Amino acid sequence: MTAPRPRDPPTVHSMRLLLPTALALLLLLPLGSTRAHAHPWQQGSVRVSAGLGFGVIDGERTTIVGLGGGYNVVDGLELGLDVDAWFGGPYRITRLTPGAEYVLWFVPVIHPYIGTFYRRWFITDQDNLSSVGLRGGAYLGANGPILIALGIVHESFLGGCRLGCSDWYPEARFVIRF
Repeated sequence: MTAPRPRDPPTVHSMRLLLPTALALLLLLPLGSTRAHAHPWQQGSVRVSAGLGFGVIDGERTTIVGLGGGYNVVDGLELGLDVDAWFGGPYRITRLTPGAEYVLWFVPVIHPYIGTFYRRWFITDQDNLSSVGLRGGAYLGANGPILIALGIVHESFLGGCRLGCSDWYPEARFVIRF
């Protein structure tokens, strides 16, 4: 006989990138200031992103590895797909996240962004979950291909969730655009 599966998501707290990595990469921003594109979010530009960090699931620490990509369909508007995997905790989790993000690319130096996403959670030995979310923040960089995004995310789980159905958390992303 198997144990009943809980309807609530595991208690999850995550941080996308470690602060020292983000600060080290921030020093590289001026190196990429010569580009073929007028700005990193020009129509037709491509994003490649990577994440390495940690999370806590039900009190146990996990390692998170993520990759993503996106394409700017018009200036400032990206459609993207990201995937990440969580290792080392009580569950093995893979998350698939399609989303859209708009960047105010015409604002000098610090470029505000707002976005939305749908996320599918594939969890070993648990029911899979779905969530939706909003994100906002700013990209830091000198219009070069290497950027750091700092912001905040609000994520809400869909379905029969009873407790812990939404969460606010910070995000830090390292992004390469070409």
